[in-house]
Amino acid sequence: MITPKDLANLSVIEDVVVLASADAVRRRTVKEIAVMDAEPLTGDYDSFYPGDAVFTSLGFSGGDSALIDEALVCLISRDVACIFIKGSIPYEPSERVVAASRRRSVPLIRYGAGLLEQIITDARGALAEDAQASRIEEQLRQLVDMRGACDVRRRFMDVTGLTGSRVQAAAFFADEGDPLVLSALRAQLSKNLSKAAPCLVIRFGEGLLALLVADDFESLEAGDIEVLITGFGGHCAAGLSEVFGTDWADGAIVEALGCGEAAKRMGHSAVSWDMLGPDAFRVARQNGWLLE
Repeated sequence: MITPKDLANLSVIEDVVVLASADAVRRRTVKEIAVMDAEPLTGDYDSFYPGDAVFTSLGFSGGDSALIDEALVCLISRDVACIFIKGSIPYEPSERVVAASRRRSVPLIRYGAGLLEQIITDARGALAEDAQASRIEEQLRQLVDMRGACDVRRRFMDVTGLTGSRVQAAAFFADEGDPLVLSALRAQLSKNLSKAAPCLVIRFGEGLLALLVADDFESLEAGDIEVLITGFGGHCAAGLSEVFGTDWADGAIVEALGCGEAAKRMGHSAVSWDMLGPDAFRVARQNGWLLE
């Protein structure tokens, strides 16, 4: 899920200030990117839809605060996800605008610098990447649920694009799913895990899932994972599966997720399957075929 906060943290946007409904910046879901230009002059707002992140330079206004207020209220009534206002024209939202923003939980965000064309490109790139990650996550969850009903190895390779006869999975949970923490962690994991084997690191639920696949690679240990997440302190917990043949890739995913949950429960930074001991039964009983 891409939120207004994710867009506000794009590297091409600078000097961000939330003007209203700061509590919704992390909650609203952005579905598309839109630009408000001449609509306030024509009175036609039908091109804006729920979930749009709308960017505007207020160039239509000629500095008329009343016209800006009316335009923002109309946008908010369309239930857009958020409104980004470039600070090139001095403007402070009126009480009417702030009240509408709070009532609909539509954040108003001012940014000081950023080329609009580059912002739109990067924002849509983030949306596309998020949509792809969601599709992969859904397909991997289906793979786990379909145990024994399909060719696991072939389907796993089709979904992930990874090829090889061996697989190891690692699950990561960081700071209650904070998007910024997860984004930084994902970048670090992708860079370092790829040194061990071809890998894919994707968002999975409220955390991340890393999959290493090759015909031959040196398996990771809990200590290796602890080194990778050291910079994230006590906000991060990780679980590591055994190394399996890719025909048991779904088993690797289930083990990693279970070990990650165990790490959170036990207060450890990283837990591998062979560290669980009798607690492995607690994890395994959550999944019938894993227990079997």
